[in-house]
Amino acid sequence: MTPLSASIPALKQYLTAAEALGVDVAPVLEKHDLNEGLLQDNEARIDLAHFEDVFLTLIEASEHPYFGLYASNHISPAMYASLGLISISAASLRACIELVPTYETLVGDMGTTELIEQEEYFEQRWHCQLKDPVARRHISEAVLSSWYLYGKNMLGLEGDVLGLSFEHPQSNNDLQQYKTVFSCAPEFNAPYTALRLPKEAMDASLPQANPALQDSLINHANQLLLKLAPKKENTGLEEIRKHIGALLKQDNISKAALAKRMNISPRTLQRRLEENGSSYQQEISDIRFTLAKTMLIQGMDNESICAQLGFAEPRSFFRRFKQWSGMTTTEFKQKITAREN
Repeated sequence: MTPLSASIPALKQYLTAAEALGVDVAPVLEKHDLNEGLLQDNEARIDLAHFEDVFLTLIEASEHPYFGLYASNHISPAMYASLGLISISAASLRACIELVPTYETLVGDMGTTELIEQEEYFEQRWHCQLKDPVARRHISEAVLSSWYLYGKNMLGLEGDVLGLSFEHPQSNNDLQQYKTVFSCAPEFNAPYTALRLPKEAMDASLPQANPALQDSLINHANQLLLKLAPKKENTGLEEIRKHIGALLKQDNISKAALAKRMNISPRTLQRRLEENGSSYQQEISDIRFTLAKTMLIQGMDNESICAQLGFAEPRSFFRRFKQWSGMTTTEFKQKITAREN
């Protein structure tokens, strides 16, 4: 079984933050057997446990009580690997955020993203896959603050967040660090680590939108995903995939529902996915894509496919299929027809 991993660009964000705080990273790199050649290879990856060890060393060496929050000041598109470049060319913030669950594994397996659309806001949840509680706290704070600052500084997101929450407990009584970044105080010991964004900001056009460039970048990202795909194949996932397929037809694909159907706890489900080098969002995405192609080849209409795969409306399905395949559903069917002829 191939372990979960993290990309070198993701690691660089924390190395850069540590250096800015005066840390000599050379001993850290030597201690963890990271050479300069590896750091120059932006397609290279390291084992997730290895990443976590380096991350903990940087936290300790920096002596910064909010190292995760501070690290968000050093985010850039390059540190999000291909996902960062894709997001810059997205037509809207919604289109950008909806790309994350599909392509975040290119950045690393530090956590998985779940997107929840509520009546009054849009919630972006993050499920951490690191083990150490100190590492989990700092990486969770780094991810949420990086998301927000990336949206403001790189994508032109206007307005403050409506709220945020962390699963970990509050470290001390000083909330000013969080207010400086988010303009509000977070909720701690919450059920989810999540960022809540105003709905009116979701569909506003982004100034740097470039559909042609994004299509090209998505095609490249899909090729990179294919390279990673064999690492995520394991027969231990067959039972999970079978139950996901059944839940899709019932229009209920929550992780809690899947765990209940399998008669296991959500934590056990998460552990099984991790042991097989996968994630809940990755399995949902893979199964939806596979079924979507099959249904299109069989000639099913788009409304029926949406109902079968749990999409609220055809527009959401069209957008996701384009992200998966780099083609519209019409282009895909035309390609299949041409191949048959």
